[in-house]
Amino acid sequence: MSFRRCWQLLVSAMISPVLISLNAFSAEPPAPQYLLFQIFLGAPDPVGGVYKRDKRQEDILKIAQRIAGTVRPAHTDPNRVVGIAIGPVAMDEGEDEVRSVIRDVFDVALKTDVAVALHLDDYMFWSQARWPGGRALRALQGTAEWKDWAGTPAGRLELGWLPGAPLAPQICYENPEVQKFAAYWTRDVIGQEIKKQLDRLIQLGKAKLFAGVIAGWESNLAYGYCSLSHLGYAAGNAPADFDHEREQVLQRHIERWAKGIYDAGIPRELIFTHLGPISKREYEKMTAMLPRSRLREMHQSTAFRAFWTAFNGYSNPGFSAYPLDGRFEDIYDAVRAYGRGSWAMAEGTDVVLAPGGPARSSVGWETYLAQSFNHGARIVNIFGGFQGEGLGDFKRSTESEEALSAYRKFLRGDQLAEGVKQ
Repeated sequence: MSFRRCWQLLVSAMISPVLISLNAFSAEPPAPQYLLFQIFLGAPDPVGGVYKRDKRQEDILKIAQRIAGTVRPAHTDPNRVVGIAIGPVAMDEGEDEVRSVIRDVFDVALKTDVAVALHLDDYMFWSQARWPGGRALRALQGTAEWKDWAGTPAGRLELGWLPGAPLAPQICYENPEVQKFAAYWTRDVIGQEIKKQLDRLIQLGKAKLFAGVIAGWESNLAYGYCSLSHLGYAAGNAPADFDHEREQVLQRHIERWAKGIYDAGIPRELIFTHLGPISKREYEKMTAMLPRSRLREMHQSTAFRAFWTAFNGYSNPGFSAYPLDGRFEDIYDAVRAYGRGSWAMAEGTDVVLAPGGPARSSVGWETYLAQSFNHGARIVNIFGGFQGEGLGDFKRSTESEEALSAYRKFLRGDQLAEGVKQ
């Protein structure tokens, strides 16, 4: 063997470990996964429908401490983090109150070592939405939706989980003033305050305590005639596919809210949307029983089939996901088709939502969590627990021993098994 060849082999042997070391050092660390529990920040007034905060920092702190003390095992995987999601963070609250909410929840994170996420309302509670000078958005002409092409004003918004609440009408998403307000609210109010607080966590070496922003609350669109009129449609020039056009309006609205947060300096991987579609099987059953003209009269029908509207270039998709046939498979299909792998289970728990109220699920809690975490979910946001009495079957399931065991198994870093039934 020549001297030159010996030297080459010697240099290669010396360099290889260094290259391996450098590659290991530069490898992207695994992204943390968050097991969150939704804390309701407030509720709409039963008379006027205005959303008001009813939990202060000390209330949130006590709930976060209870969750950590109950759920978190003695030893946890550093990339599996327990946390809370606070919301709805609503336009009704005004900019000063919302900034206070954001500061409060970041303070709670630092006091408890529990991660936090902000869960935003993007269309339900806006009757008191105001510009900095006090001008009310709702008082401006054309900011609310129409029931028809004749411009009949939409009545109050109807929500299945708040029956009879005297809410403001559906916002007209394509109104230019509404779009300007969305940019101001998401970028200049919410986004800027989150950026300040996130920078504080980063300086303290605690960035992992921010799970992200869920920029919407089962985003939807009722009616849509006002929005479509801004796109040039009218009674004599109706869209060929009315439902698809409404879905596109909804997608742009969702994207606009995500973009505002992104433009404030929040990384894309920390922004999630929240859609509440039904499974393809459910939609097929509904369309077999009702014509599409009847379906579109339902206030939350725009998102029924439109999984794709949860996707945009400024965020990751998020969905409500209860244990119904086909729901998770539909989410996986949508993420494969439109996404980049990461997504959020933005709302759910292991109960079946039935017409008569929540019913017991046949899916085991470990399987329920695995259906998200084992398939790319970065966030799983559990509803119905750790907030006192009054939540019935949600509370019983979410705080059950089976649920607690599954939470702890995940947080320890163990592999969750699928197919386990109750």
